[in-house]
Amino acid sequence: MPLIWGDEVARFVPESDPAEWFDLKKELSSGDDDAILALVFGSEITANAADDVRLTMRVDLLNRERVRRSIVAWSYTRDGVPVELTAENVDRLDRRTYADLVEEVDRRNPLVLQQKKNKNGGASSPTTAATGKRQRA
Repeated sequence: MPLIWGDEVARFVPESDPAEWFDLKKELSSGDDDAILALVFGSEITANAADDVRLTMRVDLLNRERVRRSIVAWSYTRDGVPVELTAENVDRLDRRTYADLVEEVDRRNPLVLQQKKNKNGGASSPTTAATGKRQRA
């Protein structure tokens, strides 16, 4: 399997704002995936740990962190000065542009939640986290 380098990017121009562009990682790395899952999933062990472990999922953070980790550069400026690429500034994206980014990041990096076996013993198409759509295997 190949190594994933942070400088391997693809230019993305959102339909909602064609005057702007984003350079996105062509692919998220396993380290990105681990960091995203560590942020999104939490666990709580109760007093009777042998019997009760609760897993929580912050679905609201899943796409947000995937988008944040995918953007390498962008074209935004304010008063002629480039806007710094920070998590806080990514959170300032308008909803339509953000939705376009979520779709593009998911297209490039489908996050598989589960893969069930079908009746014939083969794997069914996985469901992606961001869209809930079935991907063709």
